[in-house]
Amino acid sequence: MTFNNYIVWTFFVLVFSVIEIVIPSLVSIWFAMAAAITIPMALIFKNFYMEFPFFVLISIFLIVFTRPYAKKFLNRNKENFDSSMIGKSITVLKFNFFQNSTFFYDVKFKGSVWTGISSEKFSKDDTATIVGFEGNKIIIKK
Repeated sequence: MTFNNYIVWTFFVLVFSVIEIVIPSLVSIWFAMAAAITIPMALIFKNFYMEFPFFVLISIFLIVFTRPYAKKFLNRNKENFDSSMIGKSITVLKFNFFQNSTFFYDVKFKGSVWTGISSEKFSKDDTATIVGFEGNKIIIKK
């Protein structure tokens, strides 16, 4: 009984594709593509010792040469909060707490509730201006 390696490579395509769907990191998709490209090799040569180095080389090629272009393509429409949002007005929803001379607020920005921080005191429904970002917090002032 002979074992067909193309079944193994098909399995790898499915596994790497599911990993990319579950944990989108733009890494395992290249392994899935390399495994898919290796399937015809498995049908022709039927020798795992030829197929595996081919898979490794194709994986390295795809990661090194195509991943940067894919990342650039996928990130081209993302907004840069650090520059384009500074100076925009937002609404203070509520005061949360005061810690280390910083006031923490819930603020409404682009339809979502964010944490706003400031050295200034705001009341509910006050309008604040974005002056920067600190991690996932919006730095605001009057």
